[in-house]
Amino acid sequence: MPLAILIIAQLKRHLSLNTLMRKWTEQKTRMLKAGPASSRHSSVSISIDISLQMLVRSPNRECIKILPILSFLPNGIPQWHETLAQLVVESDIDLEVSVISLLDSALIYQGNDCLKMLSPIREYVQIKYPTQESHLSQMGRYHMKLLRDHSPGQSQDVIEVHSSNITKVLGIILQNSAQREYLDGLYDFAEYGKFSSISLQLIDVALAQMWDKGFEEEIKLRFLKEKSLSWMGNHQRAKTEIEIIQLKLKDINIHEHEESKANNNAKCLQRLGDICGMQSEYSEAKLLFTEAQTQFEKVGHQLGAAQC
Repeated sequence: MPLAILIIAQLKRHLSLNTLMRKWTEQKTRMLKAGPASSRHSSVSISIDISLQMLVRSPNRECIKILPILSFLPNGIPQWHETLAQLVVESDIDLEVSVISLLDSALIYQGNDCLKMLSPIREYVQIKYPTQESHLSQMGRYHMKLLRDHSPGQSQDVIEVHSSNITKVLGIILQNSAQREYLDGLYDFAEYGKFSSISLQLIDVALAQMWDKGFEEEIKLRFLKEKSLSWMGNHQRAKTEIEIIQLKLKDINIHEHEESKANNNAKCLQRLGDICGMQSEYSEAKLLFTEAQTQFEKVGHQLGAAQC
């Protein structure tokens, strides 16, 4: 069923046909004055707009307060009975009643205990009720705690239903600020090999930021990028990332970084050996592991030497 018809069908439960037709005409005239749009898009927008007006004028108008969250999250809100309260900024909302009102309006739907909003509705609602910094901070805190409380070995299914939400929240916050909590969240998220392709995008965002530990943080992020590329089987790009690390280590001549530089040079050889092994280049891998082991032993890194 077309989205506009579905929403209008829901509105008909609360408005007389004459009232609904009048509102439709008023909204259409107002939108046409605002600028040209396809009739299909206009129909959906008008339907959504009338529904929003109805909610604003309803006894439970507070349900509007959760729209900036619902319209922001591409995965919706999984396990919403437990999750929604941890995402909202306002504490004075009757969440269950608000959800019922939104479900009744057809602006959201529920499936497998997950509240979702269709993309055309999300886009329009974000224009009317955009996500504010306070909403983003609250969503960020929730998703970072979710990552801290779970681990790849046991909780991949839990994280997967939130993966697009995590990606969107992390991407925006990492782009706008250098907060350690969210960088740690990226490291946690990247541990899930299944999400390597989307982790790569976030790593590139993080690499564009200035972090407290500067040089060391950049090297750590680049090793993480190489690991994600290797996991995806993109061995040539992984090798290129190691070469970038080697060049950066060569350019660093500050005495305080000498030990870190030696360890990371050895790690580069070790990772190149791993990549060669994945490509069945066993002779070259053996040479690289031997050289890496020697360098690890020189700096007293017993674990690194043992891993070679």
